[in-house]
Amino acid sequence: MELADKLREMIMVLWAKRRRISERLHGKILPAVIHQLKARTRGLGHLTVVDGGSSAAEIWDTTNTNSRHVVKSHRHECTCLEWQHTGKPCQDALALITSVWSANVRMEDFVREYYSVERFQAAYKRLIEPLPDMSQWPDVDLSFVLKAPLDKKAAGRYINSG
Repeated sequence: MELADKLREMIMVLWAKRRRISERLHGKILPAVIHQLKARTRGLGHLTVVDGGSSAAEIWDTTNTNSRHVVKSHRHECTCLEWQHTGKPCQDALALITSVWSANVRMEDFVREYYSVERFQAAYKRLIEPLPDMSQWPDVDLSFVLKAPLDKKAAGRYINSG
């Protein structure tokens, strides 16, 4: 029981810390995510953007892989699937975004709402209630005895030996 109580205490402290952080956050997307994406926009020189118009393009990797991906920025999709899986633009999408919109780009527009300040605040809004120590807990008399769970049958076929 001490382990569970210690874990509850650690989570309570962590949530209080994150709640305080969330109160100071402003903007649409978490600043750490925006910072990460801006850092990933550096060093994309090995990617060539073939603009197809309407926010879609082919992105060629000019390194030894010579791979090509299709990015549709308006749909938040890339054929590498990273954008769809993480909710953040992959390097192919970042190459398109920075080459087409350059200085006027708002990274917030290309990130899923999962990384929003609003979601972060909502996640840590609820209070984890403090508890007194076990000596102050009420005694509860259960009208039944709790036993170990029943054994499960092993997987496989049942062979009748009779």
